[in-house]
Amino acid sequence: TYNQGQSCTVTATANTGYSFVNWTENGTQVSTNANYTFTVNGNRNLVAHFQLQTYNITVSADPTAGGSVTGGGTFNQGQSCTVTATANTGYTFVNWTENGTQVSTNASYTFTVNGNRNLVAHFQLQTYNITVSADPTAGGSVTGGGTYNQGQSCTVTATANTGYTFVNWTENGTQS
Repeated sequence: TYNQGQSCTVTATANTGYSFVNWTENGTQVSTNANYTFTVNGNRNLVAHFQLQTYNITVSADPTAGGSVTGGGTFNQGQSCTVTATANTGYTFVNWTENGTQVSTNASYTFTVNGNRNLVAHFQLQTYNITVSADPTAGGSVTGGGTYNQGQSCTVTATANTGYTFVNWTENGTQS
């Protein structure tokens, strides 16, 4: 209750996850300030309007050739969000990070939205071990074995010792 001519300040405080929009009276906007001050000159019925906050979830892949990511977008406060990373051929998913800190090692990461997020899915190029050997071992020497990245070229070489000739390469008993 206020006297005629007295100053009045009404204050709207948004709860977590909401933001103040405006004050209205009889459906007409009277202020966009959460603290609204006016001179009293009659009875008033003021309504503070709030809206649910929305946040942006951004997703990206590192390296971009490593795979694809989905699930980013605009979400309401408290909404569930699932981001998914799918590795391309020759790559494996490693983890999700935010600002350089690991947040999940699952390719599908589900969380409750409570702020803007910038998530990065990390992928790693697959590596393979190439093992070479000579049969019989006295027959010669072999080179070229080692660890190779997916898609990398590998050359293996067999050099026959004196008195031997190279016959063929086999893998798991099958001629290559």
